[in-house]
Amino acid sequence: MRRIGVASAVVTALILAGCGGGGGGDKGTPADKAQAGAVSTTGKATPAAAGVGPDKNITLTPETVVVDGNRGKALKSFGTDGRSLVLDAGAKGADQLAPGKILLLTGVTVVRVASLTRQGDTFEIVGAPVTLPEVIRDGELAWNEQEVNANDARVLVAGDSAGQGAPSGQPAAGVSGQQQVPVDAGNLDLFGGNQDPYGMGGGGVPPGQEMALPRPQLVAFTGPPSLVAGKTISGQAGEMGFDLTYEPAGRGHHVVLKLHPKGDLSGTIDIDVNIKSLSHAGKATIAEGKVQNFEFDMADLSGDAVITTDLVGLQNVASVKLPPFFKLPFSIEFPAIVGGIPFTLSLSSTIQVALSMALANSTLKGKAAEFSFGGPAGFHFKLGEVTLIGGDKRTTESKDVLSLLQGVHPGPVGIVVTSELPKVGFGFGFLQTGAGVFISNGMVGTQTLLPMPAICTAVNASYILAAGVEAKFLGKEFEIARKAIVDKRWNYQAPNDGRCNAAH
Repeated sequence: MRRIGVASAVVTALILAGCGGGGGGDKGTPADKAQAGAVSTTGKATPAAAGVGPDKNITLTPETVVVDGNRGKALKSFGTDGRSLVLDAGAKGADQLAPGKILLLTGVTVVRVASLTRQGDTFEIVGAPVTLPEVIRDGELAWNEQEVNANDARVLVAGDSAGQGAPSGQPAAGVSGQQQVPVDAGNLDLFGGNQDPYGMGGGGVPPGQEMALPRPQLVAFTGPPSLVAGKTISGQAGEMGFDLTYEPAGRGHHVVLKLHPKGDLSGTIDIDVNIKSLSHAGKATIAEGKVQNFEFDMADLSGDAVITTDLVGLQNVASVKLPPFFKLPFSIEFPAIVGGIPFTLSLSSTIQVALSMALANSTLKGKAAEFSFGGPAGFHFKLGEVTLIGGDKRTTESKDVLSLLQGVHPGPVGIVVTSELPKVGFGFGFLQTGAGVFISNGMVGTQTLLPMPAICTAVNASYILAAGVEAKFLGKEFEIARKAIVDKRWNYQAPNDGRCNAAH
């Protein structure tokens, strides 16, 4: 068990984007430890529980306004900026909303009201992140082995406001609401300027290399996996296009991310991930507006993942590079109601790709990495410190895939693919307004081909499970933390030659 402060982890350049960060705790069954008066939830959040307001043992802050979500019907749509929602102005409690207040929409979400505009019989609300002690002044929560219900999933996707490129038969991107399927996200890039979105202290774009990009326009699509399963979400991620497919698999979840380089290169990079379950447990105590403790753990975050490349260079010195922690414009969210508080469990992803081919017509093909993983993961926050759990109980394996690497390489060829997939979040909000804790399933695969005089081939893999806190979710006195729980690396190369060792 390791103990950390608020400082970010420093990771080698090779795996910079694959490491995650922050917290963990002494494991125990939260329901067993819950004190008298605590709210205990066991099992999946059901539709019947989704519309229930906060438990009577919980004292909300004066600025929190409870609005009846009416089983989701009060939420008319999400806005095109990725930070807003359209609410039924006639919903019970909605007349108490005002800028600066906190909206607790029962069964749906919690978000701060940055601005509010009346449009006929609806309110258009621009949201902002909100922390746990800003919502609950006093109270205790506990939940044990809570499983997400795939049929209650909410799929949020970035899109262009004009709805350009929507596939035939699908709604334009300027339209949003219930029971819609994803559309082509258009030419969007969610990373612009010298940013450090995950608090790594240097994970942004170096000065002088900022990207001059327009402010992205987003649109959300919601609906159960029965509508989105097997359908492809397409969009642009920096110098790469992407296709994402999500399918529930029993209690598990299957996500396939396919990246398409633009310009200098053609082909694909595939990241195929299976997660067996998202069952989670935890407990929290908030007293006089301060978080005394917060536990979040997953008893067995297990599954497998494969990273595969099939690429060709179209010109000399072909290259592509995405900055670290490049956030992909999608989120798959599940209601996680605890004590009537509408928390959200979400799946999202960040990536980094660094690829270079010295000469035109060079090729690179094969598995960059193949992992299997399992065991507990989580953390415990208490008195300003975070304790990681699961590091000594995780099982992680990587297969030697060097024999599968193929390519034509008259000059040096190399790629580093890093992905947090899935990044499992638990907290408040939606898409770009989120605040919460997270567990990151970070993976790195590298492939290198070198020509004469020493023909060298190498495949390196890294698995980095991490946890952390975003947007000061646990209170203003606790800043963003990010720390690896597991950091394992495997190196394979051929031949066993000193010149290859020096090269790699």
